[in-house]
Amino acid sequence: MFFQGIYYMHHSGEFYANDETYANAPAIFYTVFAGIGYIGFIVTAILAGTVITKDLQSRFSSILFTTSASESGYFWGRYWAGFTILLGLNFFYLLGAFCYSFLPVKNLGPIDFSALLNAVLYILIPNTFILFTFCFSAAALSRNIKSSYLVSMFVMLMMIFAVSMHDVNRAVALYDPTSFGVLLDELEHLSPAEKNAYIPSIFGNLMWNRLGWVILAVITLVISRKKFSFKNFSKGVAAKKQKKIKDGQITLQTIHLKNGIINPTKTEFSLGLNWRNTFSLTFTEFKSVIAPLGFKIFIGLLLVMYMLYIAVWQQQYYSAAPTLPVTVEVTNVTIALSFYFQLFIIINTVELLFRNQTTEFWKIADALPTPSWVTTLSKLNAMILVSLFLSLSLIIFGIGVQILKGYYHFELDVYFNEIVLRWMPVYIAYILLCVAVAGISGNKYITHGVVILILVFTVILHEIGVFEQHRFAFTFSPGALKYTDMNGGSFFGLANLWYSIYWISLSLMLAFIGLLVWPRGLAAPFMKRIHLKDRTAKILTILIIISVGVFGYAYNHIYETVNIENQFSTREDDRKLDATYEKAYKKYQYNPQPQIQHLNLEMTILPKSRTMNYIAILQLFNPYPTAIDTLHIEWEDFLNIENLQLQGNSLRLIHKDDELRHAIYKLEKPIQSQSSIKMDIKASKHYTGFTNDDPQKDIALNGSFMNENFLPYIGYNSRRELADNKYREEYGLKKITSSLPKQGRDKESSFLFASTQAKQFTYECTISTSKDQQIVMPGILIKQWHEKDLNFYQFTSEKPVPFVFNILSADYAVQKDKVTIAGKDIAVEIYYHPTHAYNVKTWLQSSKEALIFLNDKLGEYPYKKLIIAERPRYDEELFASANLLVLPENHGWIADIQREEDRDYLRYATTKLIAEQYMQRGNFSRIQGYPFLTKSIPGYLAFLQLEKFYGKESADKFLRKNHDKYLAGRAVAAIAEQPVLFCDENQGYIYNNRGIEVLYETGKEIGPNNLLNYINDFYNHSIQSSGKMLSTKDWYEGLESKADFNKHVILQRKFLK
Repeated sequence: MFFQGIYYMHHSGEFYANDETYANAPAIFYTVFAGIGYIGFIVTAILAGTVITKDLQSRFSSILFTTSASESGYFWGRYWAGFTILLGLNFFYLLGAFCYSFLPVKNLGPIDFSALLNAVLYILIPNTFILFTFCFSAAALSRNIKSSYLVSMFVMLMMIFAVSMHDVNRAVALYDPTSFGVLLDELEHLSPAEKNAYIPSIFGNLMWNRLGWVILAVITLVISRKKFSFKNFSKGVAAKKQKKIKDGQITLQTIHLKNGIINPTKTEFSLGLNWRNTFSLTFTEFKSVIAPLGFKIFIGLLLVMYMLYIAVWQQQYYSAAPTLPVTVEVTNVTIALSFYFQLFIIINTVELLFRNQTTEFWKIADALPTPSWVTTLSKLNAMILVSLFLSLSLIIFGIGVQILKGYYHFELDVYFNEIVLRWMPVYIAYILLCVAVAGISGNKYITHGVVILILVFTVILHEIGVFEQHRFAFTFSPGALKYTDMNGGSFFGLANLWYSIYWISLSLMLAFIGLLVWPRGLAAPFMKRIHLKDRTAKILTILIIISVGVFGYAYNHIYETVNIENQFSTREDDRKLDATYEKAYKKYQYNPQPQIQHLNLEMTILPKSRTMNYIAILQLFNPYPTAIDTLHIEWEDFLNIENLQLQGNSLRLIHKDDELRHAIYKLEKPIQSQSSIKMDIKASKHYTGFTNDDPQKDIALNGSFMNENFLPYIGYNSRRELADNKYREEYGLKKITSSLPKQGRDKESSFLFASTQAKQFTYECTISTSKDQQIVMPGILIKQWHEKDLNFYQFTSEKPVPFVFNILSADYAVQKDKVTIAGKDIAVEIYYHPTHAYNVKTWLQSSKEALIFLNDKLGEYPYKKLIIAERPRYDEELFASANLLVLPENHGWIADIQREEDRDYLRYATTKLIAEQYMQRGNFSRIQGYPFLTKSIPGYLAFLQLEKFYGKESADKFLRKNHDKYLAGRAVAAIAEQPVLFCDENQGYIYNNRGIEVLYETGKEIGPNNLLNYINDFYNHSIQSSGKMLSTKDWYEGLESKADFNKHVILQRKFLK
């Protein structure tokens, strides 16, 4: 409990804090005490269930209940004894949280003792009382310790459900017995200063949550006391004894006498008989697990929670429209509930393994000639069947929800892969681990404690990054939440197979050891239980050796594949590498380097072998007044540059850093000012095996999605710098206010916003892919043909564009249309996954509406064709480049838009991204604030269209959600918040959220039409400004000149503070 307190302080501090929030802020204490922690839930369940049922378990109740002890005294004595012990244990949780303030942790503030005391009185003690009371009452009413576990798990599920749903409906947080959801709703919107001085409102939601749940706990406790009596408990014990005798299958055999002599019976206990008994007992034990009321209650709770998660807890957009219940959305729900499934399996496995000891049937069973491995293996098999039953129940429940929601495309292969193949090995590994610990310890409570602690600590250590590599986190494997409709399981199915072999072989080894020393009869010391001479022991020894061999082989294969072939690195390694890169090469940041004017590319993508190779010719231009005699070349991971040379010139390698991927070349003949030269590049990339979790999305089996980074980077890349102030000082770097250059510096303002690689460039690309896939990229498709089992596509740029573009390869379906605006036809093409045709017509309609709307606000669309393409859902980013928009498959493609008002996200996303295409035409400088011009203004225009379609009520709803996102982003910002005019490109919460608010408020001050007219003027000025690059300073000065003088102070407050 002490270490859990330290862990949750660290984890909560990491989650809520930015570089201005204290790691031990009062808000963090409240959060830590509300969360209780996995161990807190489990310890409470064990303690509450044990104190009231231990006399039943030990058979001491038949004696105790006949003494002079009163029912009231017994009940309250057990209750207060358990509650006092739990308070004592939670004191260590409190002590761990308190001691965190004395550890060498950065950004610690002074300890606010009054806030700490309030958190204890307001959160910790009430939570201890509420959870203990519910668990104790459940065990007292049911006379079964399992009920205590079920209640504890249900409370934890309610907490997670409330947290998951608070974005959809804040009132749901009130139903969280721990108050964690209420606190989350309050704290995620607080500024660092407010978190550092947090005091909950006396009349706020937190108070009502506390009062309501304490009253409910008191009522539950009173009811359980009223129902409690020695007589009821005695009936429970008697009934159980009768049942156990029946379950034990004790039969009496009539002895036949012949001439007064007992007729001798020859009984053979062959291996075949033992195996037949094993299978026979397996089904008997299976029935005994699923028959009790507790199991049925759990399945019922599971059904309710699972259906609620699927039906309600799904990705919500700006409206209340959920996604369609596609199978991958349904199966992803199992991740949120997986801990409880594993805990349920562990508890039932241990109870089953020690059932004979609990009922004292071991006195009979262990006297029989049946080997221990027969009964143990039958119980192990039974729990595997229970796990399979649980998995199949999830599939049935999932299909049931799909049917109820009118969805009938059941992908049984996805269900099987993501629920059975992914989770059954996990359940089996924990069942085997229970057998191992049970055999070695011979004690039920030790087995419960050890296996549950392994589960809890594995989850915790994985969450905090101690076990980033799955090979160190028991039963973990790559690929959780990585299944996509477009790319399927990718290579993660293979990874899961290897990790399953790895963990199950380890668990088998331990289980065989447990069977080797399995206690039989009276308790004996561990060493005396080791017998290696009998046949069973020899077989088990051989199996242990085989398991060790398989485990070692799997470990070596995983290590070679993940760490060597695929170059695994931890987050700390990545941060250290970024810091080292910055220290080593930032001195070259403003060394003149040539910029790209034109790209000629021939590329082949081979999805099945996950290979890409290309030949490129870059036309480079020196825009500087001085000659360039040195080239700095960088490349991305796994890229193999086979050839790099300048036409009519030679390069001499003077420095190469393979770890940081940076090389320096000396030119034989410098590139003179205002002159051009061509660079020839031949490169390839090839992926093999599997990774720890990286989907390697640029070359996928279906849905490859790459950006311009496949080309070598010329110069110093500031986007590789360590951008999080929490870590910069740790690696000897100064804190930053922005990763972008400050405004007003001519030398640093000479790059276009998109990249230092080019201002605007043109391209000609010929790209081939497998015969079952298509290529999608910006520009105009000139030609396509088929040759040698490959599809070829030839593209050219319509006009010079910023140096940002994407290339996609996938098995696409396509729908085409066009819209005519002011006599100009604009083609619209939608490329989508064939099974995601649900909303394609709406995408087409939204695109037409957006083009018409933006034509009125900004002018003519810059391109002849608009392309929208779908990609796998490996992240949440949306991309706009030239005339191409790219959205992941869970953004609009599978939205449930049966109601007209639920189409708002598609309209908003389409309009915003198309507006970004407009603004990317502007001649904007790559300095602080440029994202306001390229992101905030498009977002504001999209909002106006939303208001036009749905009215003020819907617009106000959007603004509220938008503000919440801004506050949530501000609370976890990596660098200090900047005014919107100086926002950084890593501060999405400013330019995607706050910027829209500022523009909306500005429109109300100076008039919406006046603001729209100014946006139009500024946009047209920016695309015609071929000389000086513009910035937000130019934007603000122009805006101020358009506004009345008495509005200047208001504008300053909105844009500059």
